[in-house]
Amino acid sequence: MSSSDSEQEEINQNMERALAELMSDPDMPPNFVHGVGFRQFMEVLNPQFKPNFKNDGSEFCQVYKERKAGVKDFLGKFDGMISLSVDILRYENPANGYCADDYLCLSAHFFDEDWKLQKWVLHSRALMLKDDLSASDVLHDDDDWGAFRWLEEYGIEKKIFTFSMIQDDVGYDQLVECVKNHIQEKMGIQLDDQLFHVFCFEEMIANMVQGAFHRIKGIINKLSFLSSFVSIAPVWNVTNSHLKEALELWSAGEYSSADTDDVPTLEEWKKVEGICKIVDSIYEVSNTLFQAKHQTANVYLYHLHELHEILTQASVDSDNTIARGMLKACDRYWDKMFLLLGISAALDPRFKMKYVEFACSKVKGADGSSQAAAVLGAIEKLFDEYALRFSEKVNCTSESSASVSDSEGASPRHVNHTFSVLQDFEKFTQLKGYLEEPVLPWSKDFDALAWWSTAGTKYPILRKMARDFLAIPVMLATSHQAFCTGPKPADRNMVNMKPGTLHAFMCARSWCPRQVPLSDAEREEGFQRALAKLISNPRIPPNFVHGIGEIMESLNLNFKPNVKKVATEFWKIYRERKAGVKDFLEKFDGMISLSVEILRHENPSKGFCADDYLCLSAHFVDVNWKPQKWVLHFRALELKEDLSPSDFLHDDDDWGVFRWLEEFGIEKKILDIHPLYG
Repeated sequence: MSSSDSEQEEINQNMERALAELMSDPDMPPNFVHGVGFRQFMEVLNPQFKPNFKNDGSEFCQVYKERKAGVKDFLGKFDGMISLSVDILRYENPANGYCADDYLCLSAHFFDEDWKLQKWVLHSRALMLKDDLSASDVLHDDDDWGAFRWLEEYGIEKKIFTFSMIQDDVGYDQLVECVKNHIQEKMGIQLDDQLFHVFCFEEMIANMVQGAFHRIKGIINKLSFLSSFVSIAPVWNVTNSHLKEALELWSAGEYSSADTDDVPTLEEWKKVEGICKIVDSIYEVSNTLFQAKHQTANVYLYHLHELHEILTQASVDSDNTIARGMLKACDRYWDKMFLLLGISAALDPRFKMKYVEFACSKVKGADGSSQAAAVLGAIEKLFDEYALRFSEKVNCTSESSASVSDSEGASPRHVNHTFSVLQDFEKFTQLKGYLEEPVLPWSKDFDALAWWSTAGTKYPILRKMARDFLAIPVMLATSHQAFCTGPKPADRNMVNMKPGTLHAFMCARSWCPRQVPLSDAEREEGFQRALAKLISNPRIPPNFVHGIGEIMESLNLNFKPNVKKVATEFWKIYRERKAGVKDFLEKFDGMISLSVEILRHENPSKGFCADDYLCLSAHFVDVNWKPQKWVLHFRALELKEDLSPSDFLHDDDDWGVFRWLEEFGIEKKILDIHPLYG
């Protein structure tokens, strides 16, 4: 094999690896590598490289294995608790009639040592329900679709804290019980599993609102004959918007000429109006949660409290049986979740137990004191458990340190005796001190994570509790998806993946080294930077960025190349690389040969005159014995028709060449110079 073939093979391998890394980026469309636009893009980048998707799949599996090893190592050493969630993704398949393809996605949620929220997929698989099978037929009592096996695979089966899952109408929620039973066999669950099953906030809201709409389904059916856009949509805020449009049309007399039997009565219109008013208030409360990318568990109690107040007022204002039904649904959710949400709120220094006691008294009246007492009791019990676990780790460290000291002739170990009574006192004062300190002033922009990571350091045990509780996913959907009922939509590309590929694909993308989601501005800046890097690649045509827009659009990337911004990023890259080159050349201990090339562009618009350009390069062999040719200076010579080079270049003028040798600190390392033209 020739050296050129070997070099091309190395380039191909590097590009296949780069493609695999790109496929694992969660910001990229799942199946983009098969698109025509991508093939055109690769043809521009490197015509000699032909993507081999079988090889790319192998490289992707290698990326998955490498990242999995790192994930296992991290989770094995992780000293906190981990919350789980299961998303059911559904692909509505017209080819199968009413049957859908469902996919399971098991994820771990936690805050890392930098207090950054992580959501890592541990397991993903197709559930393959058939028309004549329900989830109970497929999922047996002792079968959890392999979920617990993957917890053991990652060594976290004894670190599971909570389990969040949507209560769907198919029966998948029994998976929670299966996993809980497995965990109980291995270890006890904290607070006798009162915290284990997390019922999702957005699902409670959706079911409550959709239930209200179904109570007036007859009226909505009438409206659908008058206005085709009115129906009970699977997105509850859309249904509410349509009903309000119909109310506006009715107020404007739009339906006055319609058949009386098709038009709702005045009483029915008032009922629709009343429900829309309640749903508007619910939207105001819930939308602040839904639009945030990640909400920590401490904020849900006061949102639930506000929602309860709205429904209570609506129930009192009129004889509204629908409002009372919604209030009962809110009460049921409160009873299921008040312990977890109360503990989480108490770990917010703006609230502590003072707000928990207040909220419980407002929602439960005379029974509120017992609920608040239950929250405080749970905090004290958990605090003792965390203190015990924390002290065991400290003692293990102390004993290992003491054994080293003993071996080096230090004092006998008995002088290091730790008084348990003092430890108990320290724990008592830590919890009591936090709860009795004044609450912080209310601020909607307050960041509980930032507080616990800095000011919270004086409460080390509570700090560990806060890290675990604030990571609990009380919602699994955000943005517009939170308004929907039913499973999240699955990407159609998942349908054609083999089981192993699907698992590796979902996991590796969630383990992408960049865990913090990019904003639109950050993503655009990243694309401009990537294009600037491409421009600096000697194998890429210099001006290709001007024709890349159509290709980027065919890749389904919401990005329009901005030549000015790309140029700005290119200058940044130049300055960064120049700093590295200067540092290298200043430290280089060899001699450097120079070459000067004169490049000519025959310009018909100027007649016989040509545009000449000077290119000054440094030649040397680096520490790895690889020949290098680095351009140090490039400029147009701007010859005019009536000037020769001798007229333009004076004896003391070298077109700035020597200045650039000084700029790079190599003016004393020049061995020779080779003019390659004229």
